This record gives sequence, C-alpha cells and structure tokens, in this order.
Amino acid sequence: MKKNIILTISIMVSGREKTTRKCLDSLQDLRELIPCELLLIDTGCKKEMREWLEDYADSVIDFTWCDDFAAARNRGVAEAQGEWFMFVDDDEWFEDTSNIISFFQSGEYKQYQTAFYKARNYADWDGQKYRDSYVSRMVKMQKDTRFIFPIHEVLMPALHPVKYLDDFVHHYGYVYESAEEEKAKTERNMPLLLKAHQESPHCLRHHMELAIEYNSVKAYRKSIEISYKGIQNYDNSWISNLKDINMLFANIVRCCNSIGEYEKACKEAARFIQQDEISALAVATICGDVTYSCYKTGNYERGLLYLEKYLQLKEVFEKDKQTYLEQQTMILESCFEKDYYQFYMATGAALAAAQGNWNKWQGIFRSEPVRWWEEAINFWCSKVSYIDIDSTRNGLESMVSAGDLYQQHLLICMDTWTLIKMTSQKKEEEGNSFSAYLRVLGSYSQRVILYYKNLYHISIFEEYPELLPKEYSLARKFQMVLQKVKQKDYVNALRELKNAAEMQTEFGEVIKKFSGMLSKNSRDQSEFANLAKQVKRKVWKMIREGENESARATLEQLQTLVPNDPEIELLHKRIGG
Repeated sequence: MKKNIILTISIMVSGREKTTRKCLDSLQDLRELIPCELLLIDTGCKKEMREWLEDYADSVIDFTWCDDFAAARNRGVAEAQGEWFMFVDDDEWFEDTSNIISFFQSGEYKQYQTAFYKARNYADWDGQKYRDSYVSRMVKMQKDTRFIFPIHEVLMPALHPVKYLDDFVHHYGYVYESAEEEKAKTERNMPLLLKAHQESPHCLRHHMELAIEYNSVKAYRKSIEISYKGIQNYDNSWISNLKDINMLFANIVRCCNSIGEYEKACKEAARFIQQDEISALAVATICGDVTYSCYKTGNYERGLLYLEKYLQLKEVFEKDKQTYLEQQTMILESCFEKDYYQFYMATGAALAAAQGNWNKWQGIFRSEPVRWWEEAINFWCSKVSYIDIDSTRNGLESMVSAGDLYQQHLLICMDTWTLIKMTSQKKEEEGNSFSAYLRVLGSYSQRVILYYKNLYHISIFEEYPELLPKEYSLARKFQMVLQKVKQKDYVNALRELKNAAEMQTEFGEVIKKFSGMLSKNSRDQSEFANLAKQVKRKVWKMIREGENESARATLEQLQTLVPNDPEIELLHKRIGG
C-alpha cells in the first residue's frame, strides 16, 4: 500500500458519457483536498471515451463483462491502495463533498470502520420528487474487504462504528421514459437475481431484491409469494437475514393493500408484529400501512390503535436517529416520509369520522398545522376511491362546526375531490349518477359560499365582488345552475355551466361530464313533452267521440306524470271530472 493515499475512489464505468463526466467532475474538490486515487473499471466504453477517462483517472482497469457486478467491483478492490475504499456509480454525481472532506481532513475517519453517504433517488425528471437513503459506500480497508452478490452488490464487511454523512449524490436511475423501459430493466435483473436465489436460498437479501423488482412492475402477488418463501427460509445464522426479514414482513402487508386484500393485510399485520425477530421500524411501517386495511374492513377502533402505535414509534425514532438508521432497509425507509405520514394521518381522520369519534378527530387534527392538513387531505384523496372520500366527508361533516373555518376548508377540499373522482369513474355507477352530482355540487357550492362570507366583510360582496376569489364565483355559478335544474330549466342551466367552464378551474372535466348529463335530461324532457302532447290530443279526440270514461282514465295516468299542466285541468272540466 502506497504511503499517503487515504482514500481509494472506485467507479465502474459502462459508457454513459454524460453522467460519467458529471460524476467525475463532482469529485474534483475531494481529490484535490484529500490524498486520493481514482480507479475506473471499464466494462465496455468506446475508444473515444476511454481516452478522456485515462486523462481523469489514476488507473483505468479493463473488465470483460460477465453479468456479475460484484466481480467487476472487486477488480477495483484488488487494485486499491488507500486506507479507505469508496465507490460511486457512473450515473450518480455529488452535489457537494464537504462532509466527506471534513471527515478525512479532521482525522475523524480514524474513529470509524464504515461510513454512509446519501443517495437521492429521483422519481421524476424535474427533480421534484425524490427519496434520500443512506447507502453503505465507504469502508476502512480490511484483508477481507470485498463485494458480494452478482447484482445489487454490497461492500463487506461493514463494521461498527458507523458514521453517517449528509453529502449526497443525485441519481436518476429509477426514472424511466416509459413503462417498457422499466420492464426491460426488471427483465435484465430478474435472471441474475433468480440465479443468485437458487444458489443461496437461505440468503434473504435475494428474496428482498426479487420482491422489490416484482413491486416495480406491480406484480404484487409474486412479490408476496417470494416474501413468504424468504420468511420460511429464514436462517438466523446469516447476520444480514435479521435486517432483511423485517422488510419481507412489511412488504407482505403493503402488497396485500395494493391488491385490495385488506382482511389478509390485517391478519398478517397482527401476526407479524408479534414475531421475536421483528424490528421496531418494521412494526412502525406495518402499523402505518395497516391503518388503511382496518379502515377498509370496518375495524375502526383497531385502526386507531395501530395509528397510535405508529405515532409512538415515530416519536421514539425522532429522539434516537442512530437506531432508526441502523434499522433502515428497503420498504422500511419510507416509514416516516412525508407522503406516508400524511396518508396514515389522513386515514386516521377517516377512521375517526367513521366512528363519529369527535375527541379522536380533534386529537389527530390538532397534531399538525392547518396548511399541513390541507396538503395531507389532498394527497389522501388523490390515492383513495370516491366512496372513501365521500363517506369520510359525510362523517367529518357531522363533527365539524360551521364556525370552524379551518376544518370547513378541509371539507371543501374533500368536496372538490369527490367531484373529481366521480368524474374519473368509467362506469355509470351510483356515485356517478345525476342525483349524486346534484348532491355534491350543492354541498360544495353552499360550503364555499358560507366559508367566504365568514372570511370577508359584507362590504366586499356588495361593493367589490370582482375582488373575491374565483372559487367563490364558481360556487355562485353552481348555485345558479342547481336552481335552474330544480326548475327543470335545463337550457339555461347549460348556459350557466358554459359560463362556469370559461372560468378555467380544476372542475373542467366535472363541468363537461355534468353538462352531458344535463343535455341528456334536456333531451329526455323534450321527448316527454312531445309524448304528453300526443296523449292530450288523443284525449281531445276521445271526448269528441263521447268516450269520456276512457278519456278520464287516460288523464288520471297522465296527471301523475305532469301534475301541474293547465291543459289537463281544462280537459277534466270538459268531461265533468
């Protein structure tokens, strides 16, 4: 080992020129300030790329690809001369390396055996949605330092004590241009994982990785199946199995939810959280996920107890970050992320609403700010069905006072989503019916108008109505439409809806769908009017021909359908009815 090389940086390069340049450029400060060597493992770069790689690196090492990521990475380990070894992927690049630099410059690295940095895995090309995960990428060199597993390779041994560094790499490797591209990646990975699984059936990491691949293409039943096999094959003599089995427990419950098997999710959750080997983070994840299973199966009290346990563990982990990081693994790392936390809390609100439990609802609601709740309710509504939203809205409505503007605003959000979800339904179900639209539009418009009348001074409505929010103006339009519908004046109702559509709100599709229903009712009304006219002509003819009894019977039937028609009254008088 050469003197003064503190850190070996090893990167496997496969021909991705654009991201490889970003990756190497992001390491410049680290290489300048810390005694480093940079090793590049070339698995198949073109000649032009190889030339500039040689200008960048201390050494470029050839490797003939053999479907084994660990074997390729171990070429770098074999050549490494640093006290520490660090690896990066060629489709990642650091935002900043100042924490890593400080770790080595300060001499702090001498107190540790392993270090993690973060991978920021993006879910969209805009970089707005992502998940930060700590990844084990740095170890103090040992005689047995090596990579294991042919795919999703792991650097071993990862000994304690461990340092967690907040520097992170950008990674867009899980963002795909199409579902076909994602499927192709899964098809590339699956044979390698299945082969590794067959060779080491008691290694739960292979089960875990297979489950993740199945989840990525929504093959949830296969994911459940491989998770059960992993649990059955559990061997506690494999140290890594203890961490991986927790992911399998949680994965089964989450996948059951994904395919709508809520009873099974409840049953397995109750069984898994009693297992001796289960971690607290796995318990928290299962408790969070099973709240929705309980809601869907009507186990409202149990669901609230699961939520309470989840919140207790969340508080524990907030005070003990080290334990949280040590228990993290795939699936479990999402446990306390914003989206999941908001979904669990909104489900708690739904559970309280279903029970009519005002105290529980208030306790849940007051735990977070109003703006947070607005976001949480909107997120929850985007994920669940029309029926879930509508029933929860009805339940909360009975518990929320008209004077509580903050909570009324949440109900407005739910009215909005109820209408949007009704419109998105393909089948003409009860929740998609004309009467359902009338009911929810009435609720929405009335609630919005009362909300803003409590929010603004009366002079604004009288003197400066143009200053009022678009939401208020739309609600007024909807009220006018509903009044016309009540009068069966469908032509003018359609005219008002057209004006509402020109306001360009989020209700564009709702207005379009409701307009179609109104048009149909208008046509039906016109056809019925023509039919009634024909029947009345027939009755006049009966009277002229002296068939009074038949005329009277026909009129009585028609009057039940057209009760306030003046011509029918006249006909009754003609026959002495």
